[in-house]
Amino acid sequence: MIDIPNPGGNSIRRQQRQPSGSPPQVTMVSGDTWVVSRRGLCRPREGYGVDLPEKAQIRLAMKWLTCRIGDTGRIKTPTISSYSLKHSAERWSGRYISNGAMIFALARLGFPMRVARRQCRQINAMAGVSWRWYRRLEESQLVEAMSPGWRTLR
Repeated sequence: MIDIPNPGGNSIRRQQRQPSGSPPQVTMVSGDTWVVSRRGLCRPREGYGVDLPEKAQIRLAMKWLTCRIGDTGRIKTPTISSYSLKHSAERWSGRYISNGAMIFALARLGFPMRVARRQCRQINAMAGVSWRWYRRLEESQLVEAMSPGWRTLR
């Protein structure tokens, strides 16, 4: 395996002898290794034969993360779901971005991540993005407007 270290403590793994279409593996801060599919995270043994995130979506997610979150909105503790970030990036860009593309972009840029609880057949990641910084973004305020009682759910 080849480890590509990132400043956030995650590493991206790709096996040397597999074809280029093999799914990328992301190691979380806790040390667990997960395969990134288009739908989210899955265990390495389940990861083969999954749909891979598209490169254009990954580039778009990376562009949103660097332009809108940057280093100012980065924190050590993973607090915001990759699925929420995905929707905000979609509002900003006006294009579809898969959950897996957002997770892969977060790992590539070195954001600290941990595994969130399992929802349906996909697993989301929690990313080290400041909640205060995230709420200030225009595209994230739409999320609050859609669910006004979100604070009472936590």
